[in-house]
Amino acid sequence: MRKLGSDYFVAGGIPKAAAADLLQSNYLELAIQKIALATPGLEAYADTARFNVVQTPEGGSRVGTNIDFAAVNARRRKLNPALDPITEAHLASSFLDATGDTLLAAHYGGEFYTSAMTSDVVRIRYGELLKRAGISAAELTELKDVVLADYPTIREVINARARTFDEF
Repeated sequence: MRKLGSDYFVAGGIPKAAAADLLQSNYLELAIQKIALATPGLEAYADTARFNVVQTPEGGSRVGTNIDFAAVNARRRKLNPALDPITEAHLASSFLDATGDTLLAAHYGGEFYTSAMTSDVVRIRYGELLKRAGISAAELTELKDVVLADYPTIREVINARARTFDEF
């Protein structure tokens, strides 16, 4: 059993990495807008939601937002009385799920299965990363597969135990 807060998955642990993502204001705001679109009662904020997190000198965090949670929760009760009220913490948690899912998928090198909302947040994250790296979507489509004759596939090498998955 591995703890998400340990260095096993990422240096400093997944919670620390996720908390760092909360401070990426452009990414956070775009992600919260996507989350708003997928959250019943919050759709009206999908284009205008403002959400930022700042660290306090005491080591805590403060959230600033233009979302009227009282109005949102009143709308949610009208839509479906069984819906739980939401808060800033619910939105931050939905955002942080994307970081956790991404880090776990990267660590295990497996396929990425998550909710549609989390997938949208991950797309925003990697779109932002590619912009910073100066790589456009058009350039990514220009990548080519390279096939080397008479060389084993990665699968064959790992299955033959010539190399481990960690080495890959």
